Amino acid sequence: KGVRRYGFKFVVFDNLHFLARDISHQTQEVGMISKTFKLLAEELQIPIMLIAQPRKVDDNQVMGMNDLKDSSSIGADADMVIVLYRKKTKNNDGTAETSFDPTTLVRVDASRFKSGGETLLYYDGARAVFKELTA
Repeated sequence: KGVRRYGFKFVVFDNLHFLARDISHQTQEVGMISKTFKLLAEELQIPIMLIAQPRKVDDNQVMGMNDLKDSSSIGADADMVIVLYRKKTKNNDGTAETSFDPTTLVRVDASRFKSGGETLLYYDGARAVFKELTA
């Protein structure tokens, strides 16, 4: 409705895994939902950004497309997979991890029509915005 009525040109849906309610068949359900979003984007002829949850990875390991939770079909259905990564930081005494470094790795881990790549952005948490990192 939003595309036809209001002319939406881009849609973001956060959180793919929220839609998968059947715990016993979650992998199959996530795959079906991913394919449904792909078909919807093609039908409406607009890009849809679908935010997916990662599975647990080792501390400070940069995740990739294969680390998306519950289904490899997410990467297969997507025209592009973009991963955002911020390193966890420790308290001043070096004990518990309490926050994230503002430097953010943005990696195009898979792309159907263009080459991938990566860049670094600065996350300004107080304003909730990303800024280009300058040398």
